[in-house]
Amino acid sequence: VTNCIICVGFIDFFIKKRKVINLSIAITSFFVLMYCFSLNGQRQALAVTFCLLAVICLEKRKPISAGIFIIIAAFIHITSLVMLIYYIPYIWGKNKNVRDKIPYLFFLGPVVLPIIISLVTHLPFFSKFAGSVQNFSLSGVNTKFLLFPLLIFPLIVAYWNRLVELDNSNYLHLCGYIFI
Repeated sequence: VTNCIICVGFIDFFIKKRKVINLSIAITSFFVLMYCFSLNGQRQALAVTFCLLAVICLEKRKPISAGIFIIIAAFIHITSLVMLIYYIPYIWGKNKNVRDKIPYLFFLGPVVLPIIISLVTHLPFFSKFAGSVQNFSLSGVNTKFLLFPLLIFPLIVAYWNRLVELDNSNYLHLCGYIFI
């Protein structure tokens, strides 16, 4: 609510002063200055932008370009490495038999995920994150953050084939949703 009031107030002012002030520059400067207080937030937003460009490249079957965008995003904010998971459905998407079974792989997550995390945190670059991963506790996570994906997941499984048939890019995005 506070951000809405601030944004509406400033944007209204800029629109009224558009004859004196360049509207595009003023609004862009406003949003940049508004988020300057949170450099981490800006880094995350910039990394997400590069990750979205990577997804577009994967949709266009350009995996090398996508990889470059993900690497750039990782240098901006390390959490963007989670986007590498999009390569799994990209590779598996060519085989329709595997593609149809992807939603069911979610149920293997509780078994496979700890093994994968253990293997990844032993790699030289990721070993510095091992302590943080081992000390992670769900007690600090908002339950709504976990419940919504879990509640919507059965719908994705039930309508998987229809959603994928609607648009080719749905397959990639639904897999990303499931894996992330």
